[in-house]
Amino acid sequence: MAALRLVGAPPHPTQQQVHTMSRLLYFTPAFLLLGMGFLFAPIMMLDAPSLASSQVWALWTGHFLHWTPGHFFWDWALFLFCLWMLADSGWRVWGWVLAALPVLSLVIFLWRPDMWEYRGLSGIDTVLFTRIAVGFFQDRLNPRGVRWLGGLALVGLLGKIIWEFSSGGAFFSGDLGPGNTPLPEIHVAGVVIGLIWALWERVRRKVSWAGNSDPLCLEEAAQSNGDLHGGREAALSVAIRRA
Repeated sequence: MAALRLVGAPPHPTQQQVHTMSRLLYFTPAFLLLGMGFLFAPIMMLDAPSLASSQVWALWTGHFLHWTPGHFFWDWALFLFCLWMLADSGWRVWGWVLAALPVLSLVIFLWRPDMWEYRGLSGIDTVLFTRIAVGFFQDRLNPRGVRWLGGLALVGLLGKIIWEFSSGGAFFSGDLGPGNTPLPEIHVAGVVIGLIWALWERVRRKVSWAGNSDPLCLEEAAQSNGDLHGGREAALSVAIRRA
């Protein structure tokens, strides 16, 4: 079919350009929240007075504040890494982040009613990390080494939480400053939410495959038994086989 393009008209974006733009948009909320943490910290605080005065946005924003530079660095480094690992799942990742943040906030204040203020991304980091590790472990299309890596990551995460309960310290961030105590309880809540997320994705994919008559899709479902987790390795495997 012949096609006409006017002189001077911009060329159609390539697939790589579209992919790059979608990735930039995907990470944009993270960088906006990073900037907000520096500019609007007083109104983002998640503390007892903010909850008492019905400042409900603090249930989300308080997680993006930190006590020390080390606390900030480790939390944000893992947060961005996990976002990158889950990028092929698209905006569903941000949906789970937005849903999990207020749950984590309420859980920690109910679990620790003596707490005055909470700061840090370690709770949502634990959600994302658990989601990735479980996905690696349960996806039968992954090489055995990758599946073992997922299992070891889960064991390491549980060991870290046990160490934090027993020692009263922060495994990565170290000293959080005078009067500030690590709260491994929020990491327990993060593991639970991450497991629920992984289970939901497994069920969602089984339902999706059940209603799809595409032979390649059915072949993927038979091989993985509905265990694809939507991570980078699984998405790459599916994309190659469909090419």
